[in-house]
Amino acid sequence: MGISDEEWDRLQKAMDWPIPDQITNLNQSTSPVHSSFSIVGLKESYKVGEKISVTITARDHNKNQKRYGGDFFKAKLFNSKLKASVYGEVVDHRNGTYSVAFLLLWEGQAQVFCTS
Repeated sequence: MGISDEEWDRLQKAMDWPIPDQITNLNQSTSPVHSSFSIVGLKESYKVGEKISVTITARDHNKNQKRYGGDFFKAKLFNSKLKASVYGEVVDHRNGTYSVAFLLLWEGQAQVFCTS
């Protein structure tokens, strides 16, 4: 049982990945210290069930924004007092930026934590 040419092309495109610059120095690798995140459309308050969107920007040790993807990031929305948390799915835009969407599941404060 084979697959169609169209399906094969779609699979090939899905696996295509931009080739990074040749890294010749550790300073060109992704720096957790210089990478950052921001909440998109930050509001003063949210309702339970709303989505909170975050953008992560990967930077190297020289503070230059990365131009390709492939980094591993984990992102969590949490409230330590309530012992509540939810992980967000990180989407790699393959250009050094990543999106995360969280579903707010509790009332009260929430903090975002991102790690690489």
